[in-house]
Amino acid sequence: MIFRVKSFLKRKIYKIYYIRSLKNIKKNQSGISKKNVDDIKFSIDFMSKGKVATALEIEGWMYSQASLFELVVEFNGCIVKSFRPDLMRLDVCSVFSEIDKDVKTGFKLQLPVDGKYFNSRGATKVELFYVVGGSKKMLASSFVFNEESYVQTGPKKKEIFYFTVASSNISLGGFGDFKEKLSPFSIGYCQLGFMAPVLYMRSTLGAQSDWQFDSDFDATTKQINNKLVVADSLIDILNYSKKFKIPCLIGLNGGIWSDAAGSCPEWDLTDHLEEDIDNCQWNQRDEVMPDDYLKHLTGAESAPELSRALTLNHYNKTVRAYKKRNLQQAGKVIAEFARENPELYIGTNLDPDCYQNPFFEGEQWYDFNPASLQQFRDWLAASGVYANELRNTIKHIPYSLDSLNAYLGTTFTCWDNVEPPRDRICKLWNTEDKFLSLWEKFRRHLVQRHYSDLASWLSDVGISRNVIYSSQGFTAPQFSFEPFALSLNSPVKNYDSGGMSLEGSKPDRGHIGAILYGESARNNIRTENRLSFFENILKLDSDWAVVEFNPADLRDPPKVLPDYGFAWECLREIFNHQARLVNLMAWNGSTAHDIDKDHFNAHMALRDTPLEQAVIDFMLVHSDVPRGSVCYSFGSNKFASTDNWTSRDTELTATAQGLKVKVEGAESFTLYAPQISLYRGKKRLLIEILGTVEGVLTLSAAVNSQSIVLQEVKNTHRAEMSIYEYDILSDVSDTANTFTLEFRFSRLLAKELLINRIVFLK
Repeated sequence: MIFRVKSFLKRKIYKIYYIRSLKNIKKNQSGISKKNVDDIKFSIDFMSKGKVATALEIEGWMYSQASLFELVVEFNGCIVKSFRPDLMRLDVCSVFSEIDKDVKTGFKLQLPVDGKYFNSRGATKVELFYVVGGSKKMLASSFVFNEESYVQTGPKKKEIFYFTVASSNISLGGFGDFKEKLSPFSIGYCQLGFMAPVLYMRSTLGAQSDWQFDSDFDATTKQINNKLVVADSLIDILNYSKKFKIPCLIGLNGGIWSDAAGSCPEWDLTDHLEEDIDNCQWNQRDEVMPDDYLKHLTGAESAPELSRALTLNHYNKTVRAYKKRNLQQAGKVIAEFARENPELYIGTNLDPDCYQNPFFEGEQWYDFNPASLQQFRDWLAASGVYANELRNTIKHIPYSLDSLNAYLGTTFTCWDNVEPPRDRICKLWNTEDKFLSLWEKFRRHLVQRHYSDLASWLSDVGISRNVIYSSQGFTAPQFSFEPFALSLNSPVKNYDSGGMSLEGSKPDRGHIGAILYGESARNNIRTENRLSFFENILKLDSDWAVVEFNPADLRDPPKVLPDYGFAWECLREIFNHQARLVNLMAWNGSTAHDIDKDHFNAHMALRDTPLEQAVIDFMLVHSDVPRGSVCYSFGSNKFASTDNWTSRDTELTATAQGLKVKVEGAESFTLYAPQISLYRGKKRLLIEILGTVEGVLTLSAAVNSQSIVLQEVKNTHRAEMSIYEYDILSDVSDTANTFTLEFRFSRLLAKELLINRIVFLK
């Protein structure tokens, strides 16, 4: 039960709860039944959140019928204060007649900041509990950090690593409490933003105006199925960003997911275009399926309509003209916003999951639209559009009809008869099939060309190519599935890839935008060349972004919520591989408190999850590390990791305070670094060690056992930490396969060292 506060109260009373009885618990020490003991009323009027300088403050009131109880404050699970209310609160008594005016219900605490509980390894979790009869109930919680432990910086925009929250219904509070919960930890080089999608083919002026894009579309408009046509208008999103001073990532979605919420051709240009099958992708039987044929599939929408998709071929002038017009109409509004509010515009990602429709999973494959087949022939022969506009996209030696027949062992008598095999459907294909190989390379080419078209159209209206991203999904292969294609010319896979490839997700005038879930996000997937997946991304694009992310795997049961450590490792790998941003998936507002509810989906949950806690700690630990650097913090105060550093001559132990190195009886030790390729081009090395003093450490480095030059810049001591900085005067070569740091020390009496961080700076 929630009690309403009368208007004459002098103080604000909120979050008042009536705690119901806990069953099957015996009477407490006072002899009062557990039911009566838990009939408590309370309000936490203020609790420090985020940055604290000298003291943590908690203020509020609590009333209990129990004679023996206490309130307990815990920092990261450690009890730091036990107390009982000691202040009179006449305002409370005036509302609740059962509370005698002589009963002290109020409290106001100031707990001094103590380095014992506050450090530079993440936020301290503060919890206030009501404790009685051996049980306790949490009344409030927050995260705080000691202001003195974190360096405040004024970063350049290109050095910022953004955490954006993927939201919808922005004007109605879809971003919700994330601003309150996360912005206090948005300091230095780690900044908070939000992402919202704009359905540029659905937010239109309607049929009467030829479906032109409407930047101020009425977001309350509903379709026949009673769902909203769109969740947000572009103007609503931009106004929200300006009002609350929160940077935004704008998703311009005109792809297969943009019309998945239901058909409304009176507004949705995609739905209108799909009424003409010539505008659609065709399957191998020359069929175009009803759009709701696959409504049993799961996604951000219930019963999504994914069975029809617009063709990606270059020869369908109708689809291309409409997409270009509407995309550019939206782009012009965004470009003006970016010019006027450069600090509020992060970038734009385009058409999530651009595919030759793969959702039929081996039963159907695409695209056999006649115009697509004609483009396939022209691509083979470098004729048609490939003799002119697209001539620079040909990567193979063009075929004549005779050379094609000789290569494939076919007997085509004219080009009009050349068609890819229709009967070799994608269930464990024969990957040696030359014709299938050509067809698959062409399908990848179509996907890459479409992303390049979208990025070019957007760039042409004034949006910098430096902040334009694709939105391609990269799923870790499981079981007997082969790794997905890295290049346009990769071998055929033993499943229908939908024309997806890593190279194909890089637009000519834009950057890779990766959609990552589960092991893909942790950089723990098999690849064709056995290099890590993120290393392969960096080879193509050092300014990529993660435009959709959750540590949960889409293929796992919806109640499987990854733990803090898994989430942390995902963030570490994404940051260390130079991504510009990570967009945290939180579409349906799921909170971990609702994990037992039917609507809960782990891959769309951020609120109150281990991921949310990891984000808070990660922002603090990396607040002084510019994007493009490589930071090994060996976890946080909630997770211990070696970060894959090793040693052959001493014992390493991961702890919540840092990497513990056993040094008793030794004068030196050597650490072997992971991920050697990440150090190329780095100019400075920073090492933080807990508990040492200046002048103790001498550091040397080697690549492939050959020394490289380090020049000490400065050696400082702050609080209990020694900070050593070196310029790296030698380059790390492309052929490097080992990188070692040798630590030599003198006058060291300790048995162990605790390394807090090792950072390679740009």
